[in-house]
This record gives sequence, C-alpha cells and structure tokens, in this order.
Amino acid sequence: MFKFCDCSIILMVSTDPKFIDTVFCRFSVQEYGKFRVMPISEAAVALAESGKIGALNLLFKRHPYSLSPFMLEILSAIPETVPAETYVQLLPGRSPPAGVAVRKDDWVECEKMVCFINTSVESHDIQIQVKTEPLVKHFLGTFWPSIDELTNWYKTRARFMDDFSGQLDNCLSFLEFALHKGLSELQQFHQDVLYLYQIIYSDDSDGETSSNMSLAKWGELSDYDKFKFMLKGVKEENVNERLRNRAIPFMHGKLHMVSLSGDISLLDSANQNIEKSFLVRWLTETALVNKLNICLVVIEEGCRNFQSTTIQIVNLERRLRLAEGHIEAGRLLAFYQVPKPLNFFVEAESDEKGVKQIIRLILSKFIRRQPSRSDSEWATMWRDMQYLREKAFPFLDLEYILVEFCRGLLKAGKFSLARNYLKGTSSVSLASEKAESLVIQAARDYFFSASSLSCSEIWNARECLNLYPNSANVKAEADIIDALTVKLPNLGVNILPMQFRQIKDPMEIVKMAITSPTGAYFHVDELIEVARLLGLRSANEIAAVEEAIAREAAVSGDLQYIYYFFLLSTCHSYPYIIRAYFIFFVYIYT
Repeated sequence: MFKFCDCSIILMVSTDPKFIDTVFCRFSVQEYGKFRVMPISEAAVALAESGKIGALNLLFKRHPYSLSPFMLEILSAIPETVPAETYVQLLPGRSPPAGVAVRKDDWVECEKMVCFINTSVESHDIQIQVKTEPLVKHFLGTFWPSIDELTNWYKTRARFMDDFSGQLDNCLSFLEFALHKGLSELQQFHQDVLYLYQIIYSDDSDGETSSNMSLAKWGELSDYDKFKFMLKGVKEENVNERLRNRAIPFMHGKLHMVSLSGDISLLDSANQNIEKSFLVRWLTETALVNKLNICLVVIEEGCRNFQSTTIQIVNLERRLRLAEGHIEAGRLLAFYQVPKPLNFFVEAESDEKGVKQIIRLILSKFIRRQPSRSDSEWATMWRDMQYLREKAFPFLDLEYILVEFCRGLLKAGKFSLARNYLKGTSSVSLASEKAESLVIQAARDYFFSASSLSCSEIWNARECLNLYPNSANVKAEADIIDALTVKLPNLGVNILPMQFRQIKDPMEIVKMAITSPTGAYFHVDELIEVARLLGLRSANEIAAVEEAIAREAAVSGDLQYIYYFFLLSTCHSYPYIIRAYFIFFVYIYT
C-alpha cells in the first residue's frame, strides 16, 4: 500500500513539463534529478540568485504554501541590481494574496495521508519527495510574515540595494511598490529616501559630498543634521530656493509626523525645536563662520514671507467670518420660513433682484402670522434684517431695508411703531419725501382695498395718513377719503374706492352729485367743497363746477337759481355761467 501511494505521489511531484521547460529551457536528466530531491525552498533560492524571475514566479504560483515560510529569504537572494519592477508581483503585501490557485486534491492527498507520512516516513529526504502542494497545504496551512517583519525586511533590502548597487532610484521604486501594497508604515522611510534622492540628483548639489552619502548613513543622521546637509554648499543666489524647495518642506514634514502622534506636549516641543531651532540654529552656525550675507538674504526673505503670511491669515479670517455670517443668515432665513442653501449666499450679489424679493417675502410672511406680532417682536425683526444685510447681503442699501421694514409696519397696522422708524434709526434715516410717499402708498393700498365705505380699511387709511398730518400731499389724500366717505354720501352719491380708482376725471364725480335725483344742485357750497376735496381748486375749475350746477338748474327749470347764478357771473365775470344763462333763455322761449 505504501509503495503504491509513494509512487503515485512521486509521479505527481516529478512530472511538470511546463515547469521543466521554463526552468531549464531544455530537459536535462542530471539537473532534473537534482531538482527533484532538493528542498523546494533551496531550489527557489537558486533561481532567485541566478535572476530567473519568470521561473521563480511560476514556482511561487505552483507552490505557494511550500514557499511562503521562506518567502523573505528567497526574495532577499534576488540580486540588488535587478530592477524592482521586474519582480513586483512577488513582493509581499500587508496580507496574503487572495484566491491562491492550487489544483484540486487527488484522492490520495488527504489528511489521513498526512498523518501516515508523518508517522511512517522517518527520512526527511523521502518526506520532501512525497509531499505534494495539497499535502503541504493540509500539513502547514497558510503562513504570512507579520507587519513588523515585512517593514524591517523592506528597509533592510532597500539599504542593501543602495550599498551594493548604488541605485537609489531602484530603492525608491522598491519602496513605492511596498506602499502600493498597503504597507503605510514605510511612508516616513520612503520620504527620507526621497529627500536623499533629491539631494544627490539635484543640479545644485555638491556632487562629491552627496555621492559619499549612503542610505544607511543618511538614516543614522539626526533630523537637524539632515536639515543642515540639505543646505550644504548654498550660496547667496540659491539659499532661499534650497530652503523653499527642500529644507523647509523637510522641517514641516517632521512637524506633521509629530502632530500625528497626538501628544500635545510633544507637539508644542516640536513647534519650538523644529520650527525655530532648526533654522535659527543653522543661521547662528552660518554667522559664526562669517557668512553674514547668506544670513541677511534669508532674513529678508523671511520678512517678505511674514508679510505675505499675514495677508493670507487676514484673508482666511475674513473668509471664516463670512462663512459664519452665511451660516447664521441661513438660520435666520429658515426661521422666517424662507430657507436657502449656503451656496445661495455666495452668488447672492449677482441676483440682487431675487434677494430683494426674499426680503419682501420675509416681511409678508411675518405680517400674515397669527396672532399679530408685538412691538418687541418687530424690534427683533429689525435687528435680524440689519444682520442679514450686514453678513449676507452687504450690497443692499440700508435705506432700502428700512423702507421695506416701514412698509411692512404700515401694512401690519403698526402705525405708532411705524412713526418712530419713519423718523429714522441710529444707523440710517429716511428723507421726508420718501417717508411721505410710503405713508401715502400704504393709505392708498388700504383705501382701494375697502369693500365698503364703513369697513376697517377706511379707518386704517385715515390712521396711516395721520402720521404726517401737516404734509400737503398727505392732506390731499385725506381730502379725497373725506369726499368719498362723508361729503358725497351726504349728497346722495355712494362711490366705492375701487370705482373711484377707475374714474380719471374728478369732474365726472362732481357731475354725478349735481345730477343726482335728490336735487343736490341746491347745495352749491357742499358741491364746491366736494370739488375742492377732489382736487378741483383753481378758479377755472370752480367756475366749471358752477356752470354744471347752472346747467342742471336750467334743465330743471329753476328760474330763481339761474337768476342767482347770472348775477353771480356778472359780478365775477364768469363766462361759463353767462353761457348757462343764455342756454336757459333759449330753453324758456323755444
């Protein structure tokens, strides 16, 4: 039984034509015989030493479980001069590769056979020959180096590559592949190698000094010695460029690494030791060797940078304050039921018309809320409007904000409070013409929205006009309201405000009163008073009213009134009434 199993397993291990052709390029009985009895790890090392990367790659694919315990040893045997990109697929990552392809187990490759081999086969050489890859998988399982082992191996390998080949660019590529495979612990080491690479291969470096610096020596230097090495051989014309391109970024990088540790005390120490001590210490040492010109160039550049940095800080603070204002403005708009996204405030200046609509909408919604708002709430509203203008809409005129606010007060019927704001505030005032215009417009809105001559809108219109009782324009509006709500109804004429709005000539209203069925032409003084209240105040306009009265008296055949108007017209030379008399005369005798 054992002999049959032995032969079967040996057959599977020994006959792999593709591998034989890849490794040896032709079949050799002697080489194949050595390979068959040689431990597979030694065979892999031999392939690595000879630089046969293709064969080594195939061997790792066919025997991943057998080679994983020796992986780092095998990869270390690859010559340091071999470019890292040729064996990047062999480099280990943070975890084992997923989906390792191994052929399906044969019937004899089972755990029972593993136990049989371990207990029955004493010779190590025979065990090597009979253990196929599936058997090794059952026997050893998956092995993978720890993160510390991997990072140490990458660092050691990189140093060896620099020591034995001097190919620092190959070291960089090697470490970049490690970073791509998830070993972020090598980030700082890779950065140190990059700094050395920049120093050695830069155009302005001291070639003789730089070429003597190996990666191993570079790693032994303190941070300040590295900083000083970066500035070695600088002159007045290139010291600022070297500081800006190498030394200062290196200094900031060290500070960043300290900040990542999260130790506040260490961070404060780093601020002092790195930001100040490195540059100050180097300037002090430079001054001691009488290179004061270099120190002067650095200090002048630092002063210019300080001014630039100050400007940047001021700009940053301004942008932060602007963002804070936008956030608070957004909160206010949401509170007043007009929510807007933050990007709206960034582009608000290009849509001034839309912003004004928002201001009016805020006031409109505030007015419609029930119950009606108290004076203190309106005062808060005014402060919020000022804040919105200051923080989010500075392009709006403060006078415009006050005008809209007063308009809202008048619409809400807050006449006593409106009187105070119409006089102006500590930050802005209104011209008397604008204040009067606001009052008149608000009174007209009330008056023309009245559904009857006794509804509350009429009272509101009167109260609104009482805010400026001494203004001629305001008094003219009040006269119109008196004419339509008091004088005309007394003469038997009822005209709603909306009807009045559609009549362009006030004389038509006077004629409606003169020709009313109640015989209003008898009330000459009242009719003339109505005409005056409606704006017909000139002598010609009054004469036209009297003519209309005379005509109506003539039509009614009232000789006494016609005679009265005739005498009146001769005394005042009113051609309109004389003409009315002749009309009456013609009417009587025809």
